[in-house]
Amino acid sequence: MSHETEKLLDLVTQRMLVLQELYELSEEQMGFVRKEQVSQLLPHLAKKQKHLEKFAALQEELRPFASQPAASRRWASEDLRQQCQEYFDEGERLLAAMMEMEQEAEATLMVSRDSLAERMRQSTGSQHAASAYRQADENRGPSRLDLSSSD
Repeated sequence: MSHETEKLLDLVTQRMLVLQELYELSEEQMGFVRKEQVSQLLPHLAKKQKHLEKFAALQEELRPFASQPAASRRWASEDLRQQCQEYFDEGERLLAAMMEMEQEAEATLMVSRDSLAERMRQSTGSQHAASAYRQADENRGPSRLDLSSSD
């Protein structure tokens, strides 16, 4: 096996492992999003960012291999070539699944945000109404009105 294909297999393996870690982190993130645990979500996203940076670096290292014809690579065995292909395909599957989770998380957070905004508007409306009632109570005249006739 040439040094080039060894490096390719190593990079593809690392990529798949990082994507597995990112997938697990994405699943945890979805749990925080669904439970509206924003205080736990933010530090989790910072942790996930480190893995995303590693993934981006690996993608950059793999870029030169994308322009090479596959037939020009010299593998020590067909099994190693197949293993590399399987790892790459698994990484692609994980990446697609994570993209779906990210879209779901974004949609869920938007609904949560809109719901919170509506509750705040309702709360503000209730506060205004209570304030108006208090003000009306303070400004009203006698608490009893005598409507008896003197005839």
